[in-house]
Amino acid sequence: MSDIEGTRTRFLYVTDLHGDPRAYAALPEICDQHGLRIIIQGGDMLPKGRDMFASQREFLSVDLPACLDRCAAAGISFFGLFGNDDLRAVHELWLALARSRPGVHDLAERWHTLPGGFTIRGCSWVPDYLFGLKDWCLRDRADAAPVPTRGRSIVTSESEVTEIDDPAAFFASRPTLEEHLDSLVGPADRMERAVMVSHAPPGKLGLGRLWSGEDVGSKSVHEWTLRHQPLLTLSGHIHESPDVGSAMHGAPRHTATLGRTTCHQPGQDLPYTLNYSVVELSAKAEDAVSIEWKRLPILTRRGL
Repeated sequence: MSDIEGTRTRFLYVTDLHGDPRAYAALPEICDQHGLRIIIQGGDMLPKGRDMFASQREFLSVDLPACLDRCAAAGISFFGLFGNDDLRAVHELWLALARSRPGVHDLAERWHTLPGGFTIRGCSWVPDYLFGLKDWCLRDRADAAPVPTRGRSIVTSESEVTEIDDPAAFFASRPTLEEHLDSLVGPADRMERAVMVSHAPPGKLGLGRLWSGEDVGSKSVHEWTLRHQPLLTLSGHIHESPDVGSAMHGAPRHTATLGRTTCHQPGQDLPYTLNYSVVELSAKAEDAVSIEWKRLPILTRRGL
């Protein structure tokens, strides 16, 4: 089946690949298997490690362009955005890559139109957390309590790493995640046919569940979704959440509804298993959103 039949569109959704070369190599093959010509990537594109600056610059200069070349050769469009582990220091490299290549798009920059008349946009920001890298962190809402950080708090730029001396003042000087999300929607935007890719999942739905049992999903994303009611939200960030759902409820928890909105967070189990989803959107109310959640074994676990 093609990506579009009349007012339908189909795409591959994947998130939190963290520069895994086997996962990126698999994307064009997965698209071919399912007859897809669109990839939506939900944040945390780049590798982590001791020297994140060097590894992320190299990935954006060598590995990701190679993957995008393979996608282009297969007629596949790629929509992506940064997540909380992707350094702002290398953000311009990603934007330059997106602007220089047909079929490659930054989701956070603006609303894009998908086949079938659906629109899509993204948000890289996540609620502040206990880890020190704050490049893409905001207060969830104005009443959010300060989050104690393990070690020092930092932000990065192309030229330097800056330590945050006064986190409370730093975050007070920035908009909240709630305010940022509201700024993305204008009066002419038709949310009934819109997809919002928020790296942070909505709270209170079990899509941001840690192994501790705590739901660290965003209150702002939850409330924004209720107010604006897009057709679909796609998220990531909390890798283990579907598996926690299995442990707690006997079945993976990756999809929920909030009003008329379908909310989906596929999680991620790399380096062992690649989680991804085949998403189909339709103008028909009775089957407006269809999601097939998939897991592709990439590396065998020892002892299994």
